[in-house]
Amino acid sequence: MQKAEANGILVKIVTKLVEGEYLWLFTNDNSKNITETELKAAIKAYPGTPTLPPKGAFNDFDFYEISDEEASVDFDLWINDIKSDLTLSFTIQKTLNGYGYQIDNIHVL
Repeated sequence: MQKAEANGILVKIVTKLVEGEYLWLFTNDNSKNITETELKAAIKAYPGTPTLPPKGAFNDFDFYEISDEEASVDFDLWINDIKSDLTLSFTIQKTLNGYGYQIDNIHVL
């Protein structure tokens, strides 16, 4: 799996987090290990409001290739238009229909 393939999924997840679409994120998550309520609580526990980063910031993420069909990503979320230490961690898996994701954690890193 290439880092470029992860970028589109990253943009989608972050956009949905900023929009507060926690149910959408949970519904589309491959594992459903983190509930809609837990996603919302993780975001709300951090002071400030999540905002979309500048487009170029979406290229600044940690990418760990697990296999040809799976990778792990860490991305620092933006709060009040500033890069924060609140980190989104998720796994991308190749599926029959393209790529899916599994949110692993939202935590201070």
